[in-house]
Amino acid sequence: MVVRHKEIESLGFNTAGYRRFTLDAAKEFCQKIAAGEIDPEDLLAEFAAEGMAKEQAAVRDVTERAKKFHARLDAKGLKYTDLLELEVLAHSLGGMGHNILLGYERGEGWPSGT
Repeated sequence: MVVRHKEIESLGFNTAGYRRFTLDAAKEFCQKIAAGEIDPEDLLAEFAAEGMAKEQAAVRDVTERAKKFHARLDAKGLKYTDLLELEVLAHSLGGMGHNILLGYERGEGWPSGT
């Protein structure tokens, strides 16, 4: 949204999804900013704090999932770096190698003639 300010020709202000407005509410919001009733700097600080809180919550959530994943790796005697190396090797097998390994794991054995 663009706010016409009494001292600044135009002031661009983006709520970046932190606030949703109906058309009338957006007009009122802009008018309050233009009138000095709402300080954009305070709003930006509020948005930054909300963003930081969301990021911290996301980090906590992902850390909890990472810990659970690490526990599963640890139970199998693997480190995460071991898994990464194995993923690179598995990728290098290509589709045919992938299917051969799946067949072997399902009890089909290795392809005949090998």
